[in-house]
Amino acid sequence: MSAPERRTIEACSWASAADGSTGMMTASVDGIPLWVHEQVVGLLREMVGLASISLKRDF
Repeated sequence: MSAPERRTIEACSWASAADGSTGMMTASVDGIPLWVHEQVVGLLREMVGLASISLKRDF
C-alpha cells in the first residue's frame, strides 16, 4: 500500500472516524485490518501490472 493510503486510513482513525463495517474507530477498511488491506492493494497492483504486459504468442 502506498504511504498516502496508509496515512489517510490512519488519519481517519485518529480523527475518530468509524469503520463502516464494524462501527469501531480503528485503522481498518470495511472490517478488514490495515495489514490485510495493504496486502489486497498490493495484489491488485501486481494484477494490473501483469495485465499491462504484452505477450507474443505463436498460436
